[in-house]
Amino acid sequence: MEVRCNICGKTHEIDKLDRNYERLAKNPTGVYICDGCSKMLSMQAAKDNEILKKS
Repeated sequence: MEVRCNICGKTHEIDKLDRNYERLAKNPTGVYICDGCSKMLSMQAAKDNEILKKS
């Protein structure tokens, strides 16, 4: 199944082994965030939490 990341817009091919496959097969208009963007968002959130803790 071909899906498009809602953050970066790149298309990715996912198969039945992907953790998002069943959810997107049931709802093709659902949100998909690729692994690269997911890692980037996690790192940014961790940075923001550190900044808030220091304040």
